[in-house]
Amino acid sequence: MAGKEILSGLLTRQNQGSTGGTFKDIAADFFSGSSNDSKRRRNVLIGTALWNAKESAMQNNVMKNLQENETKRTFELAGLTQKWDAYNTLINDDRAFKKDKNYFFTKAEAEFNRLNPNYDTETKDSGDTAQESKLTEINDLQKRYEEIHNNKMTTGNITGKNYMTKEAFFKPFEDYYSQQETQLSAPKNVSIIHNAWDRVTSNFKNKDKLESKSEQLTLEQANRNTFGYLVEPDEIQGKAAIEIYRKNKKGFDTTAFEMDNDDAKFNILKLQGVSQEQKNYLIRNIGEGNYTSNALQAKIVVLSADFDPYINARNVAGNTFEKRYKDSGKEIPEQKTPEYQEYVLRKTNFIDIETKQGDKELNELRSNMFMLKDLQVNPVKNAKAITFLETKIKEQGLGKIQIMALNTAMSSVTDPNVVAVLELAGKDSGKTSEELKSDHMASVYEGILDFSDAILKSENE
Repeated sequence: MAGKEILSGLLTRQNQGSTGGTFKDIAADFFSGSSNDSKRRRNVLIGTALWNAKESAMQNNVMKNLQENETKRTFELAGLTQKWDAYNTLINDDRAFKKDKNYFFTKAEAEFNRLNPNYDTETKDSGDTAQESKLTEINDLQKRYEEIHNNKMTTGNITGKNYMTKEAFFKPFEDYYSQQETQLSAPKNVSIIHNAWDRVTSNFKNKDKLESKSEQLTLEQANRNTFGYLVEPDEIQGKAAIEIYRKNKKGFDTTAFEMDNDDAKFNILKLQGVSQEQKNYLIRNIGEGNYTSNALQAKIVVLSADFDPYINARNVAGNTFEKRYKDSGKEIPEQKTPEYQEYVLRKTNFIDIETKQGDKELNELRSNMFMLKDLQVNPVKNAKAITFLETKIKEQGLGKIQIMALNTAMSSVTDPNVVAVLELAGKDSGKTSEELKSDHMASVYEGILDFSDAILKSENE
C-alpha cells in the first residue's frame, strides 16, 4: 500500500497546483531518511531526465491526437452540412406543401419553363393541343415530386411535429467531438502520475457520466447517417421527365402540334397585313381538318395566290413596275440570282403600295429599307439620311420586320412571273404546286431578313 499512498499524495499535490509531482519528488518520498550517497544522487538525476522525457512524449502524443481529431471533425462537418441542407430543403418543402397544395405543381411548371423557355411563343398558334401537352408533362412531374417528397418524409420518420432546428441537428456532432477532445486531453494521457493512478486504482475504470454518454453516442449518430438518403439524387425518369421541345427539331418540334379547324380560322383572323376581304376568303376556302402551324401557313400562301380580287389588281401594278424599271435603263435580273430576288421584293413592295393592299405601316417599313439600301451606295453624301432611316427602322423592332417579311413572302407568290417559274420548276422537282409555293415563301421570308441584317449591320459590327 506504500506505493499507492505515495501516488495519492503526489496526485493531491499536483491537482492542487503544488510542486512535488516530478520524479524527483517521488525519489525524495522513497528515499527520505536514506543516505545521500553519490550513486543515489546520480540515479535520481537519470530518473528525472527519463521522467521528463516520458511526460513530454505523452503531451506531444496528446497534441497530435487532438490535431487529428480536429482534422477529422472538419472533414466530417462538410458531409453533415450537406445532409442539413438537404434536410432543411425537405422540411421547407413540407411547410410550403402544407400551406399550398399546388406547391409542387408550381415547382414542376417552373422546371418545364426552364427547359422550354420559348415554348408558349413557338406554340401560340397551335391551339389547345400544345397547352394540353404542356399541362400533361407538368402534372406528371408534379406527381413524381410529391411521391419523392412523401417517401423522404416517411423514410426519415419526419413530421410537422418533429422538425429540427439547425442547432438541434448539429448538437450530437458537437457533443461527440467535444467528448473526444475531453478524453484525448484527460490528465492520465499527459501525466505519468495520473496514468499510474489510473492503473493502480479502479476509479478511472469505472464509467462516469461523460464516458457513459460517450459510449452511447457513436460517430454514425453524430454524423446523422440515418439522413444520408437525403443527399442521394432524385430519380426522375419515364413520363415524369420533361421533354425538351425545340422549333423544327425532329422528335421535339413545337411546330408539329396540330390545331383544330376552329383554332386555324381564329389564327387567320389574327393575321396582320391582310385585308378583311382576304381573311374572309381564306376562312371560306380553308376546308376542314386540323393543321400544324407550318401547314396552315402553306395553305394561306396557296389560297392567297388564288385570290382573284388580288391577282387582277396586282397584275396591273406589276406591269407598271416592270415598265418603269425598264424605262430607267435597267435590265430585269436573271432568275435564281440574288439580284432577281431583290427585284421581286421591290416589285412586291411597289404592287402592295399601288393596290393599297397589305398593311400601310408594313409597306412604309419595307419602302424605308429599300431606300436605305439605295442611299448606302454613297454613304458620305447621304450620311444624315442614312442615320435617320436606320434609326426609324430599328425603332420598328425585329418583330415588325419579321411580320413585314412574312407579308412580303405571301404577296410574292401572287406575281404571275413567280408562279410561272414555280410551275416550270415543278416539272423537274417532283414537288406539288403547294410545296413549291411554300418553299418559295420560306426563301423570300429568309431573304428579306438577310436583307434587313445586311443594311442595318450586326450589333458587333
